[in-house]
Amino acid sequence: SAFLMIRQDVVPVEPGTEGLWDAPAFEGKVMDEFLVGRGTLDDKVGLMGILEAVEWHLSQGHMKPHRTVYLAFGHDEEKKGEQGAGALVTALMDRGIKAACVVDEGMCIISGLIPGVNIPVAPVGVGEKGHTTFTLHVHCEGGHASMPPPETSIGILAKALCKVESHPMPCTSVRFVRMLFEPILPYLSP
Repeated sequence: SAFLMIRQDVVPVEPGTEGLWDAPAFEGKVMDEFLVGRGTLDDKVGLMGILEAVEWHLSQGHMKPHRTVYLAFGHDEEKKGEQGAGALVTALMDRGIKAACVVDEGMCIISGLIPGVNIPVAPVGVGEKGHTTFTLHVHCEGGHASMPPPETSIGILAKALCKVESHPMPCTSVRFVRMLFEPILPYLSP
């Protein structure tokens, strides 16, 4: 089976910041020939592209594909994806369905974002972000605020958080990153 995957959610607008937008975040307003709104660039073109391609394919009366094609559209990726992609994975595993091919959200063609490159570049994303959650516990002797100990639980916790923040995951250049940049090297202007 093949999967055409993409998400259809967007990062929520932080309450109180609605007035900072040039147009209402979720109206999809056309301004100066551009569609303006939350998520208009981030994957909605891909979502519409998949739907249009499938509709066109069906309207042409093309033969049935050799493999089952699943359209997998998540709705909660910006909130950990547990009810969207997470539930999909569980359902597929329960049914014994394995993917032979997965086409996930792509990237847009970029122009002028890579210094020195004066041609459009169509990057292929092959990575995935991750996150971790952990809990820090501090246990100290109690005391009175008028005579705090030399080191308080808040101070110990603050130091621990500073240590976590000052040791981020290392940045590495993997083979796929090199595969993105090596083809555009000849196009770099001096």
